[in-house]
Amino acid sequence: MRLGLIVVLAIVIILSIFVTGCVSGPGTVIKNVTPTVSLLPAGLPVPPAPHHLFIKTGHIEQFTYWGHIIAVNYSSAYPTQIVKIGIDGSEKVIQKDLTERPNGIDWKEGNLSFTLKPVAWEIREGQNIPIYESTWNTNEVFFEVQVLLPVSEVTGGPDR
Repeated sequence: MRLGLIVVLAIVIILSIFVTGCVSGPGTVIKNVTPTVSLLPAGLPVPPAPHHLFIKTGHIEQFTYWGHIIAVNYSSAYPTQIVKIGIDGSEKVIQKDLTERPNGIDWKEGNLSFTLKPVAWEIREGQNIPIYESTWNTNEVFFEVQVLLPVSEVTGGPDR
């Protein structure tokens, strides 16, 4: 009787292993595939992360981003803030009086979006923290460029 119970129990265990899928046939590898969802249609290159930098008065930063040559020249902080941004040879000059509202400046050119903000630094809890848009009376600005994707190419979001 005891041997019969052990045989029945062994058969139940073996059958439960096969039923739950823990054992595959010889030479068979079970592959789990998770479908991926792309925000871009197939074949479009993935744009790079936004490029940002902090630049001080008297400095020039030049870099290539998404096939564009971009130069940022922070030429003057007093008596007027003057920042010159060159994009593929064309130049945009931004001038701000020190007493103007410290709002940042956002603009678009082609498939690129730009942001320029005055920045001041403050020590909080032992760390140097950037404070954006507090005053144009500063000698450092924050600059960012990022790729704009046409709305029709982006899937998902609140209107899906």
